Amino acid sequence: MVNDLEVEFMRNEAGEIKGTVVYDPRPVSGAARIKIVFISGYRQELSSGWQGPLPQNGERWLCDEKKDTRPEDPRGGAILVKLKSNLAQNAADALREERTRLAPIFDWLLDGDSFAALTDDQRLDLACSLRLLARRVAQKLGQAEAMKFFSGAAKKSFTDLHASLLPQDEDLARHPTWQKISDFDARPQVQLNCLEAIVAWLGAVRRSGDMIGRFRYLGARTYICPACAARICMGLAKWKEIATAENSKLKCPVCDTVAGLLE
Repeated sequence: MVNDLEVEFMRNEAGEIKGTVVYDPRPVSGAARIKIVFISGYRQELSSGWQGPLPQNGERWLCDEKKDTRPEDPRGGAILVKLKSNLAQNAADALREERTRLAPIFDWLLDGDSFAALTDDQRLDLACSLRLLARRVAQKLGQAEAMKFFSGAAKKSFTDLHASLLPQDEDLARHPTWQKISDFDARPQVQLNCLEAIVAWLGAVRRSGDMIGRFRYLGARTYICPACAARICMGLAKWKEIATAENSKLKCPVCDTVAGLLE
């Protein structure tokens, strides 16, 4: 990560590939480097024999800087890089991974008229909120007790179940997801489905043993939280700190989740 650059590439029909730096953590004398970027080892006439993917026109890639031919000059020379990952693909992978981890909840949120009316983004937001509530209750009460608590929704109303938390833990009772469920739909069956979705997710977590996951890098010093899907943009100093540390962890400022980084 220390030598990472974010580069936008242009590619013509002849196979020539050039890039420009769109995010540079190593400016020269405070000035961003405005230089042509080339892929180290790539030659236009040998493109058919290149091993691995190549950038398409307009794609942004995370690259490992191998050489700056004029490191003292922010505008002269060129930068040679090794391709690491397609940032657009990283974002798509993060969303796909998020949906996979939320699958037990999503299965419940696809039934019924209320859930069917949700857009994909709204469904993802609700699923992340339900998972966040489930994690908080499981952390405070333990997974077995959390399962027992949410399973009690079948015998109590949503309101009574929520109210029963207040004497046990005021912070859990005031978790914003309770209000989000109430605002989403006042019908008891819909609210019950939300809690049953939590039970399904807790059951899946119990089988897999993985409750948290890891932060995934999206580019521009930005990570996505595995718990609440918040996007966290770090300052340059913090970004450099985790780039050089082993087994780095981040803490989400939105939901307080602490987890490692997905390479």
